[in-house]
Amino acid sequence: MIRIRMDPSRRNGVEDQIMAHLEEIPRTPEAPRVTVRRHLSIANDLMVVLQWPAAPETAGSSLAYSLCREFEAYGLVDHTIWSTDCLSGRLET
Repeated sequence: MIRIRMDPSRRNGVEDQIMAHLEEIPRTPEAPRVTVRRHLSIANDLMVVLQWPAAPETAGSSLAYSLCREFEAYGLVDHTIWSTDCLSGRLET
């Protein structure tokens, strides 16, 4: 997950630029599924979720780090790596 807290004074047009970066991600079977979410109470917060078909590397992907570097031009960036491996089996019955 990549969270971007955009500078409110520069917000206009930034979302389009972020989406343009995401549209450049190749559409291959190995590529992640990309979803974008907006924070409901903080209008200048976006979250980009890269969901990989296989378990992610513990250190993260080069794609995520590249996007983080690009997104730093738009505001504060936070990158975290999550996995469903340890809990997904517990919810299935």
